Amino acid sequence: MRFEMNEFISIISILISIIVAYLTTRITLKKEKNNGKIRLLEIVKRYYISFHNSFDFKNKKIKDDMISKGQYLRVLENIELELANLISNDYYAKLLIDYPDLTMLHIHVSMEIVKHKNTLKFGLNKETANQMYKLYVAIKKNIPNKLLKTNLKETCVLIEEYNKIINNDK
Repeated sequence: MRFEMNEFISIISILISIIVAYLTTRITLKKEKNNGKIRLLEIVKRYYISFHNSFDFKNKKIKDDMISKGQYLRVLENIELELANLISNDYYAKLLIDYPDLTMLHIHVSMEIVKHKNTLKFGLNKETANQMYKLYVAIKKNIPNKLLKTNLKETCVLIEEYNKIINNDK
């Protein structure tokens, strides 16, 4: 009887260990995925802040000076690095499920960097802007309503307005 009780306790201990390990892993992955979403949202915000700084709202056109081009290019390079860092993380596969165009965004950002480094003319790449907007729309679906009641709501309104400007919508 004593031997059976020890076996029972050992089996229960093993089951509890398995359950704790499973729950810990699940919680960690969920936290990492949420961190990935926040990082993606920050990437989108930086892109649109850069757009804002590169656009002459009075004349409704892109600034054509080298300083604006250099600043925009620097932000694109940082975004490219951040996307590359995301790819190297374990939760990237989970993010791809929610944001399947993430790879396409990375490619467009990289292509735009190469273009800007090899030409004197400065202009925004509409494909990069559209991919960034698609990412924003996908992220926005997963933002809790309580966050949309903060200053993030103002950011969302500006992103919507900038998307219309980029695509020449009224």
